[in-house]
Amino acid sequence: MTVDASLVGASSRKTYRQAKAEIEAVARSIVTVLQGKTGGYVGLYGENKPAWMILFWAVLKSGNLPYLINLRQPAEFAGEALASLGARLTVCVSSAPECLGTEILSYGELLKNAPESAPEVPFG
Repeated sequence: MTVDASLVGASSRKTYRQAKAEIEAVARSIVTVLQGKTGGYVGLYGENKPAWMILFWAVLKSGNLPYLINLRQPAEFAGEALASLGARLTVCVSSAPECLGTEILSYGELLKNAPESAPEVPFG
């Protein structure tokens, strides 16, 4: 019997197969929200959990670059950095401060609203 390896968080456990499916679904949501635009920055806000890892890889798979927000810095600092990078979207594990100056979508929202398909984006 083959056992699928897993990612384990304090309150969640996902097999790599489940994580891959969620990465692809969230990436489709990001592509849809950004209307197919790639090559830009997407803010990534949240604690280090399996959902954070899924968001990180989904941003890359969507053809964009993650801007990793340091939760110990003032949120206004991150907002200024996101503005200087031209970021339009911040993805977060659960919630993020409004002062980031971008559209904010949570992991749950992105996963729930993932379209069945999205334009193909080259990865890498």
